[in-house]
Amino acid sequence: MSGISPEVMSQVANADLSNQISVRVARKSLDIAESQGEAMVAMIRAAGEVARPGAPISARPGAGETGGRLDVTG
Repeated sequence: MSGISPEVMSQVANADLSNQISVRVARKSLDIAESQGEAMVAMIRAAGEVARPGAPISARPGAGETGGRLDVTG
């Protein structure tokens, strides 16, 4: 016998499990933040494309679009 009580061993095991869970939660949070950051960069790049001549989308309304006004009356 190592001289360490079963209760202490159980507490150590529980602390280790708790730490493992914390690390996995933190990793998942970082993965989500990274994904959101990549999506934001893609949106910024797409917005930059609007300003280029010949872009597939335009900042101005097309001939058949009204545009230019925002209905805030609700």
